[in-house]
Amino acid sequence: MAVERESGGELGQDGRLRRARLKGRLFEAVLFVSTLIGIISLLVLFAYIAFDAIQPLTASAQWYLTYFGTLVAPTAGFTLYARRHPAVRAASAKAFAAVFGGLAAGLVTYAVLDAVSPYDVLIFLLFGGVPSALVYAYGQLGDDSASFYVGPAIPVATLLGVALGAGLYDVVRPLIGITTEWVAYYIAVVIPASGLLAAVVARRWSRREGVLAAGGVLGAALALGGGGTVVGFDPSFWIVMLSMSVAPVGYVVGETVITESRGRIGLAGPFVLVGGMLLGAFVVGELGINGPETFLTPNLLLNSWDGLNASNAGIYPP
Repeated sequence: MAVERESGGELGQDGRLRRARLKGRLFEAVLFVSTLIGIISLLVLFAYIAFDAIQPLTASAQWYLTYFGTLVAPTAGFTLYARRHPAVRAASAKAFAAVFGGLAAGLVTYAVLDAVSPYDVLIFLLFGGVPSALVYAYGQLGDDSASFYVGPAIPVATLLGVALGAGLYDVVRPLIGITTEWVAYYIAVVIPASGLLAAVVARRWSRREGVLAAGGVLGAALALGGGGTVVGFDPSFWIVMLSMSVAPVGYVVGETVITESRGRIGLAGPFVLVGGMLLGAFVVGELGINGPETFLTPNLLLNSWDGLNASNAGIYPP
């Protein structure tokens, strides 16, 4: 009897375990299907919005043939070549990451600083960054006992500096505003970016090369800013893109050319893509070929908004 009770209890326990596992699998299946439906619905919505914005059916056949010859065919040929050569594929992936990653970083940085005000960012960057840099330098130059406190002291120094900057904002802001706008971008973006580039190059090669790389970026940005002032255009955007996009691409190109001789051709990947787009746009413009009748134009994206007030943008009623 005891044996029968034990076997019956084991069977009951096995049944409960099977039911629990079945419930778990059913829950996973329902969750997976629900997530898949949500993702597909979102993709369909995005595709519909893109189709409505771009209006691809309004373009002429010549427009498609032009971009097929300048963009699709060269990019496809390069992709097939890169797939057959691992070294080229690796270099191409690195080049794509540098080009489009740097482009995104530069655009986001400029957009944020332009929306917030580069002068305000510069104020809090100086008040928050300089004390932290001094604490870090003291830890590097001091003895081992002092370096023990550097880690906790850096965030404390940053917070105290930001608080001091907020307290002295009304006093410092008019003084900072005396400088031209591109100088604020130069201090807030170019100098930190060149410092980061110097650290990367110094770790990869030597301190001398790091200093030369940083000096090149600083000098080029300074020349661009001064030249823009003389000619009469605002160089702020271009010095940001120089330090955040051109400099990383230059580092990746130089490092790949020196160290990866078999994959050098892979550096052409993003330039084939971007060059094909630019060449296609040039041919279309020169020949007067009809493209898509899209309302998604640069003027709409860059100049159609009305300030940072939501009511002015039409999001909320006035």
